[in-house]
Amino acid sequence: MREDGEDESARRHLQYLRSIKGRPDTKPMEGVDLKKLFEDLQFTNSVDSVGLQLADIVASTFHRACKGTLKKEGWKWLGPLFVNRREAVVNILIPSNDPVGLEKRMEKNDHLLEVLNTLKSGARSMILKE
Repeated sequence: MREDGEDESARRHLQYLRSIKGRPDTKPMEGVDLKKLFEDLQFTNSVDSVGLQLADIVASTFHRACKGTLKKEGWKWLGPLFVNRREAVVNILIPSNDPVGLEKRMEKNDHLLEVLNTLKSGARSMILKE
């Protein structure tokens, strides 16, 4: 969905987000329509899917690492499973009515920053080196 698109509801929402974010640029904002994304959502039993089992292990390990319920020895190996990008290897989404307060709390969360920095330092490039 786009700020300059045909969907009136999406346009209004993205314009509202621009106003609270204070984005001065003129480039139209874009977003993902979660209703369309989850429209054909299906759950599969992981018994028959090794890939799904592995994804579940990685997600659970990452979740426990962020919560601090798993020692570093249990999650430090996750880094090579992530793609090294310029910004971050993981984008964390946290709904909040107080973005400034949330940002301050996140900056003080040394454990979460350690997890994210460790993952980033171990992440691999998608560009093959010869």
